[in-house]
Amino acid sequence: MIIFNRNYENFPQPIWQKVKRGNRFIIQYINPAYVKKFGHTFKDDIYQVIGKDNFDIWPKKTAQIFYENDVAVSVTGIELEIEEDFVDKNNKPTILDVVKWRSIRDYKDTLVYGMVRGIREKK
Repeated sequence: MIIFNRNYENFPQPIWQKVKRGNRFIIQYINPAYVKKFGHTFKDDIYQVIGKDNFDIWPKKTAQIFYENDVAVSVTGIELEIEEDFVDKNNKPTILDVVKWRSIRDYKDTLVYGMVRGIREKK
């Protein structure tokens, strides 16, 4: 299922939206900047990402870190600023400066949003 979120279509930073379903956080939306920056990890095909959770997409260790951050934001409702390790399309280790926040839709759906504020080379 694709939830089209027009608010972020032209936003220059990579943004994603997940919905909490049980103990899983299902990706519902990624913007074009996300595809441009990270599409190499899913062959630039958003349908390989939409409807899946972190463990379907990323290596287990990376997925677990993403999951724990999603849980923290969804439970507390407090915006979270974190650094996440990532390997870019040139296979170089980088650090992503990420902010995550929560929204409750229709008093029932917990949404977790994420945005990459910056990307730095890992030293």
